[in-house]
Amino acid sequence: MKVLALTLLSLALVAADVSHLFGHEHQHEDHAHPGYNYEPPSIPFELPTPAPVYLPAKEPEPNYLPPAQPNPTYLPPTPTYLPPAPVVQPESSYLPPGQVLPTYKIPIPSYAAPLEPDNTYLPPQEIVEPHSEDGYHYNPPSTPFFY
Repeated sequence: MKVLALTLLSLALVAADVSHLFGHEHQHEDHAHPGYNYEPPSIPFELPTPAPVYLPAKEPEPNYLPPAQPNPTYLPPTPTYLPPAPVVQPESSYLPPGQVLPTYKIPIPSYAAPLEPDNTYLPPQEIVEPHSEDGYHYNPPSTPFFY
């Protein structure tokens, strides 16, 4: 596979027509066709120079002390609204009646006396375990199994 690819590449290299790359008709060396080589400007111009950078000016140190600020004294504001005077109600001569305590009567309970238990002996009943009908019936293990 490598040999086939190498053969095809060498065949393409031999068959390629690259003669126009080495010809002088496209080199643009003559002045009849300047291409991108522009003529220099006829009027000379000067590039702007940047402005000089100066150090910041030093402020002189103050040699005096400013006067002390007076302490403000605040007075409480005068109230614009005063609450109304309390209304004095005359004492009433009426007294409410004393509290009436309700009387409760507890009803007498009515129930039947408990029945006496029967003194009959019932033998212990045999517990029958239901078996499923799916066919899986296992006997208890021959040796006891403890957890």
